[in-house]
Amino acid sequence: MVAAALVVVLTVGSACGGNGSDETASARAIEPEAQQRAESVNLTLADFPDGWRVAAPESDDDTGREVFNECISVDDSGLTRIGDAESQDFFAQGGQAEQASSAVVIFDDEQQAGDAMSKYSEGFGGSAAEDCFQDAIERVVSAEGDNEGPEGFKFGEVDIGELSITPPDVDEAQAWQIVMPLESTSGAGEGLEPNFYLDLVLLREGDTTARLLTQKVVTEFDRDLRDKLIQTLADRMTQAAA
Repeated sequence: MVAAALVVVLTVGSACGGNGSDETASARAIEPEAQQRAESVNLTLADFPDGWRVAAPESDDDTGREVFNECISVDDSGLTRIGDAESQDFFAQGGQAEQASSAVVIFDDEQQAGDAMSKYSEGFGGSAAEDCFQDAIERVVSAEGDNEGPEGFKFGEVDIGELSITPPDVDEAQAWQIVMPLESTSGAGEGLEPNFYLDLVLLREGDTTARLLTQKVVTEFDRDLRDKLIQTLADRMTQAAA
């Protein structure tokens, strides 16, 4: 799968989900009520159209998590998580070319949740993030012993920009799109230049943050479905806080 090496770098420990490296991680002081609330917000298979399937999330990779936090300059060491839950990974029928997942974190108070949003916004807003992700992908590909990337592809220059979404009625909503050009270097598709799209949406309602991560190869993730998933998370965050 073309996306395999990219997922290791980009989705492990991604924004407002995953714990970061030992020196930059937010503290964990999980409380049963908050943990139950976090789990109730996450997406389930019933939230997706017919033909989607589910698989357990891949196990954490410390190197990938550290690279992600390095690239967006995140230091959560002053924050405390009292609830922390990830959804399963959801795949469209036909493989991993289109997939989505969510993660929910409840912080010790509303101020800490707001600080977490600010930290990730600053990280993605910096121009250095693109270069860092570029270097990280090249390191992963090199470690696998294939300089052209998985399945005869090589990567172009990473581009990070704001993603247009239909904002839900929550305290904060931010979204970015990471685009990685790919070039087929062998086989019947040699010379084709598809893109890999990874969309990251962060929501905050009170002390709770939710992350929606979607990815697709060649074309962008379906906007209507993404907006539906965003609204689903927002509605559950509001209900959980009531």
